[in-house]
Amino acid sequence: MGSKNVVTGIVIGAGNRGKDVYANYALNNPNELKIIAVAEPNSERRKQLAEPHDIPLKY
Repeated sequence: MGSKNVVTGIVIGAGNRGKDVYANYALNNPNELKIIAVAEPNSERRKQLAEPHDIPLKY
């Protein structure tokens, strides 16, 4: 079988679905999905999602 490509994605909204579903999926399946950015107006939620994915808080 061929190797799989890792899909890169961004999370828009770090609420339940963004943080607890998609971001956790990426952490548990790093060979399938890598989160590279997060858009969230709440700074605490943005930080909670960004840190485990090594996403810088400022660009």
